[in-house]
Amino acid sequence: MSAHIIGADEVGYGAWSGPLYVCAVVALKSWKGPSGLTDSKALFAEERWALYPALQTLPMALISVSVEHIDKVGVKKALLEAHYTAISTLLKLFPDADVVVDGVLPVPGLPQANPIPKADALFPTVSAASVIAKVNRDAFMVELHKEYPWYGGATNGGYGTSLH
Repeated sequence: MSAHIIGADEVGYGAWSGPLYVCAVVALKSWKGPSGLTDSKALFAEERWALYPALQTLPMALISVSVEHIDKVGVKKALLEAHYTAISTLLKLFPDADVVVDGVLPVPGLPQANPIPKADALFPTVSAASVIAKVNRDAFMVELHKEYPWYGGATNGGYGTSLH
């Protein structure tokens, strides 16, 4: 049994615009994370940014999937490819690590990756991956907003809102 756990999560899977971000993070199973760490969706932007520096010390793989690639292969396949790449990167460094992925989709080619619904609120490494992915995608969407302000990416993150 490994002393390490890899947690993986994504941001942008249901968005109407912008890239998909997938992050995988590894830590000791005993790691609890900084105070307040939980699913990124349960945190305000300021809370995510406050946690972010402490999470940067963890071994991680952060994958950004372009809109063009998503359009070419489909969002589900793009998501699973990104999870495979991020998790495989960390498994090269921690080959015996347990792996938890937020959600219900098994990652093809990685039978050791256990999909668990709501894992982003249950496992600190998945929470960390969730926050890292969200902070990075939100920063990208703020930059995209400067070029296309009429879409409101800086405030809606590329997700559909009542304004649409």
